[in-house]
Amino acid sequence: MLKIRKLVSLTAFLSFIGLVITSVILYFLPHGRIAYWNDWHLWGLSKDDWDALHINLGVLFLVAICFHIYLNWSALVNYLKNKARKLVIFTREFGLALVLVIAFTVGTIAYVPPFSSIVNFSESLKNIVSKKYAEPPYGHAELSSLAVFCRKTGINLADALRRLKSEGIVVKNSKETIKKIAVANGMTPEEVYKKMLPKEPQQSNYLLETPRPGLGKMTLSEFCDGYHLSVDDVLDILSKSRIEARPGMTMKQIANKNGMTPLDVYYVIKDGLK
Repeated sequence: MLKIRKLVSLTAFLSFIGLVITSVILYFLPHGRIAYWNDWHLWGLSKDDWDALHINLGVLFLVAICFHIYLNWSALVNYLKNKARKLVIFTREFGLALVLVIAFTVGTIAYVPPFSSIVNFSESLKNIVSKKYAEPPYGHAELSSLAVFCRKTGINLADALRRLKSEGIVVKNSKETIKKIAVANGMTPEEVYKKMLPKEPQQSNYLLETPRPGLGKMTLSEFCDGYHLSVDDVLDILSKSRIEARPGMTMKQIANKNGMTPLDVYYVIKDGLK
């Protein structure tokens, strides 16, 4: 005969284990824009799969816990009774539990240590993992149609179609999204993008109106490599604008040193290339 208490307890336990696993995965997986652009998978599951799994296991755990509380209500009430067996809600244990919950809630919202450190550590892990993958030209670029993507990245649409065709990549029309083209050809959006580019990267005098994500974290050298720019030319542009910079400095460090934002530095370079 099925024993409800055992079923509820085991369901809560197993779903909790699943939540721990998905929480760890979500704690360090690459940023969404990078995961989608590179078609990131772990154990055959995409970012969306891990997100969905975490949510549904959370719902299962919540339902199981509610039933567990219902089945063990009398034991829970006993925790709130004093030695005289009178119900006292605000016991020392209840008060401490409440303080812990409030502390974690307020500390997280206020973004103060050690709660902010937990979030920052996750961000650091994500950045380390993300470095193994390519950044998209702009956020959710994979959802853009080929025509819009080419316009935003400064690639000639006719040249892109010609290069893709020469690589054996099937494109029905320029209204197809980069993601759809990638899926249809068994590739990642990043691989499709690379196939659009000339075989030999050439010096570029063009920058996107909006910079790629992660601008502040890029060193000046990485920035120039990403846009096929000469480091010396960019340093010369910055120098003429009286902006101190070195190739190894990040765009954020350059901005901070000169009382600017990374976006300001970006537009100084963009204007200097015209």
